[in-house]
Amino acid sequence: DPAAWNNFNFTGMYEPGSVFKIFTAASLLSRGAVDTATVFDGNDGDFGTFRIRNSEGHDFGHLNFLAAFCQSNNIYFARAVGNLGAEEFYRDLAEFGFGQRTRFPYQGQAAGILNQPADWSGRSQATIAIGQEVAVTPLQLVMAAGAVANGGVLYAPRIVSEIRDRQDGRVQTCPPVPLRRVLSESLAGLLREAMTRVVDYGTGRGAALSWITVAGKTGTAQKCTNGTGYEPGKYFASFVGMVPAGRPRLVVLTILDEPRGIYHYAAQSAAPLFADIVTEIRRTTDWLTDVTADGESRTVAVAPALDVKIPDVMFLPVAKAEQELRRAGLQMAGGDKGGLVIEQIPAPGARGGKGSTVQVTVACQSAATGGSGSICPDLAGFSNRQVRRLAARLGVPVKISGVGYVRNQSPPAGTRLGPAGIRVRLEAPWL
Repeated sequence: DPAAWNNFNFTGMYEPGSVFKIFTAASLLSRGAVDTATVFDGNDGDFGTFRIRNSEGHDFGHLNFLAAFCQSNNIYFARAVGNLGAEEFYRDLAEFGFGQRTRFPYQGQAAGILNQPADWSGRSQATIAIGQEVAVTPLQLVMAAGAVANGGVLYAPRIVSEIRDRQDGRVQTCPPVPLRRVLSESLAGLLREAMTRVVDYGTGRGAALSWITVAGKTGTAQKCTNGTGYEPGKYFASFVGMVPAGRPRLVVLTILDEPRGIYHYAAQSAAPLFADIVTEIRRTTDWLTDVTADGESRTVAVAPALDVKIPDVMFLPVAKAEQELRRAGLQMAGGDKGGLVIEQIPAPGARGGKGSTVQVTVACQSAATGGSGSICPDLAGFSNRQVRRLAARLGVPVKISGVGYVRNQSPPAGTRLGPAGIRVRLEAPWL
């Protein structure tokens, strides 16, 4: 059968689904489009001309970056990517090797699909961010994940380390070939931490092992056939993971083509399969036999009881915010300078454990006119809270009238801010 000569790792293309959020996150964080404290409403899937839905219609509420990544929230990433330019996002994904053949001499190797921004529709950027409208080969995906594992460098794939003669003398060596740095070491570490939380608390819990730390990301993608749309009830379930999470030695990608029933979810199939494979590698090789000596052995943490409602300390002075949090039995971090709280994680109304920490971001009040001369952003559709947060970050005064969402603003978007700052008028959507 000619199909026996077809190696899916090189020639197969599929929509990766939520596994792709690793690389969306890399682009967002590296360009400062979001930080770990940035919050979006994980339930608001209305994008005007289209909608984005979460799996199974789960109710998430407001989420910060790590929580959204951990729970694989589609809406968060679709909204966050709107803070990036299309060309910026495209270039970052291309740097990881998507949309192009790897440097490996395999005839018939597929390039995957990553269209140029000029060919994107109005929803393309949002759907690409969650792993749709893009196609990858398994080799592309696992090599890109390898860059996260090794500290940020993308390598060319190889299958031969060295060639020896019968007397065990080396004839030829094939050293690793670094292509380019795609991440800083610190950002690669942050992504591994986010992937570790996926396994500890999120959709990847089926991949957890008691004897080693695991970092990974699940992906459940509808199956697209011949450009005619999605096949009902058919999916690719995948999980890309690395062990040990702190200092990875192995990156493993598991993919199931059309798993049945509940197992079409990667959490129920691809993630447990990863755990089985890693366990077998430990049993049959020496790759992971000394992992305990490296200090990587641990018992998977159990999420604490979330019995405290997080109070709203937004736009309070630091001292007052700390007082409110302590009254609720919580700690505060990030408020080591004077000013107003402009972000808090977890978000107001979320649940937290007694004694847990609320991370705040503070804007210095003395910078009230420090933003004069910068460019005024487009605030159309912003809420009162969003306007105040952005004005605090820009260091300019703000005057708000009305209720609802921004309908008019002065100065117009794209013009320079003056000492008077920003003035906006809000209108409720039902008016």
